[in-house]
Amino acid sequence: MIHAFLFLISRSFLNRTKARLKRLKKPKYLVGAIFGLAYLYIYFFQFLFMRGRGAAKGGINMDDSILPLIGVVALFVTVASAWIFPHARAALVFSEAEIAFLFPAPISRRMLVHFKLLRSQIAILFTVLLLTLLTGRLFANSRAWMQVLGWWVMLSTLSLHFLGASFARTMLMEHGISNWIRRAAVIVLLAALLGATFLWARETLPMPAIDNVMDWKAWRDYARELLATPPLSYLLYPFRLMLAPYLAQTPLDFGRAMLPALGIMALHYVWVIRSNVAFEEASLAVSQRFAERVAAARQGKALESAPKKGRRAPFRLGAIGPAPMAFLWKNLISAQASFRPRMLLVVIILVLFMAVMAANSGPRGAKVIGTVSLIAFMVFFWSLFIGAQFVRCDFRKDLATMDMMKLYPLRGWQVAAGELLAPLTILTVVQWLLLTIIVIAMTLGGALPGLPILPLSWIAAAFIITPFWNGLTLVIPNSAVLLFPGWFQTRADAPQGIEVAGQRLLLLFGQLLVFAVAVLPAGAAFALGFLPLRMVGAEPIAPLVGAVGAALALGVEMALGIWLVGKLFDRFDLAGEQ
Repeated sequence: MIHAFLFLISRSFLNRTKARLKRLKKPKYLVGAIFGLAYLYIYFFQFLFMRGRGAAKGGINMDDSILPLIGVVALFVTVASAWIFPHARAALVFSEAEIAFLFPAPISRRMLVHFKLLRSQIAILFTVLLLTLLTGRLFANSRAWMQVLGWWVMLSTLSLHFLGASFARTMLMEHGISNWIRRAAVIVLLAALLGATFLWARETLPMPAIDNVMDWKAWRDYARELLATPPLSYLLYPFRLMLAPYLAQTPLDFGRAMLPALGIMALHYVWVIRSNVAFEEASLAVSQRFAERVAAARQGKALESAPKKGRRAPFRLGAIGPAPMAFLWKNLISAQASFRPRMLLVVIILVLFMAVMAANSGPRGAKVIGTVSLIAFMVFFWSLFIGAQFVRCDFRKDLATMDMMKLYPLRGWQVAAGELLAPLTILTVVQWLLLTIIVIAMTLGGALPGLPILPLSWIAAAFIITPFWNGLTLVIPNSAVLLFPGWFQTRADAPQGIEVAGQRLLLLFGQLLVFAVAVLPAGAAFALGFLPLRMVGAEPIAPLVGAVGAALALGVEMALGIWLVGKLFDRFDLAGEQ
């Protein structure tokens, strides 16, 4: 039966590859494939491999410093999450054809598990190759083959553990132990273990001085010794065994480390195979839902046509008012699945509470507050450039329902403005809250030693510019989705492959180029307002005047962009694009 499974998996892979090659007859996939292959050549075969050779000649050996620490913690957190977050019963996803042929066949439940394990090896081997390329060590030294096998052991063991954990959760539910009881028990055990470790370390392991917070080596050594402190060291010991083959320096060390790592993987395999859990019914339900999503996507319908739970409206929508407000109301309801206002409020309260408590603890508390302000500033800075990629409650999400939106008795610019309002509001509110945290933290405790204190006038300038900056960053991808709708992946059965990756890279580079050109007028307007006032000594108000000029320039560009997106929406034909 294993030979039949291998034949099925190999033929499916070959047929999928042939279908992707035939797809290159279409120009949009051919251009994407050419660009994707060119990018792979430039990045992997030149940058990564040459960088790997340079690192092999004379570079920092992370294996002896920070890599073991990061690896053990990452494995521990990954395994712990498999027992805390999931809530569904054990279910193996099968395609419709696999359900039709395998489930009625005289195949045991154990053989179905073997089939899924064999098929998962394709994804694991591809991931191993990708990780080896990304680390730039494929041709860097003679240890590449040991690292490849080390990656394979870790990923295969994690895959087996996730499957075994799902079986264990199902058995607990069958015995009347709910998800919340199981989560509470795991969290309490982990908290007790960590608490005991910190109490032990408090008496035997001195913590580095908070005044020397930028001394990463001291904190690294402290973390290494903390993880080696019992009882936490006992819990992390299996993860060290899993990581050891990847970190081996010689073939002899690799052979010694491989035996216990393979032993752990074998124990997981026996655990999974001997778990007598009925997963067929749950698998049928999951596979049916997936098939329904695929069918709905092929018909151009929304993937979530029936929401599982009603969501509260953010505000009461009046019967009469500006048309864009209706889109804002709709998209804010849709965005609640990813952005919970309550969670954001809880995070803000916790940060402010920590800052106030630290303000009353002397110089050490001031360092903590400075760290909080630094983290908030970094998050704010990156949100200016990548925030629009995460908040997608606009045309990028409503592309499948564009035919229904075309029936609205509205002008194109009204629909475009309404679609951009929700992500613009969410991004701006989050960034303003981050700026508020920075102001409060700086007022209470100042900044870290060696870091400049931001003047309040510059923070006020950021408050002014932020909404218009976000509007411009949202106009560009929304115009791109109307120009190249076939290159955006919004369907459950969306094509994948090197040509699709090339399409995404082309869109990304194109958007960056357009954005770089679009911010030049705003930069010039800021300089015209800022430089003259600074020359005459009016430095406190110079950033504010420059920010107003930049906001006006960005606002004009944003208005022109909304008008352009509206024109693209008026000419958009979903049937022609499919």
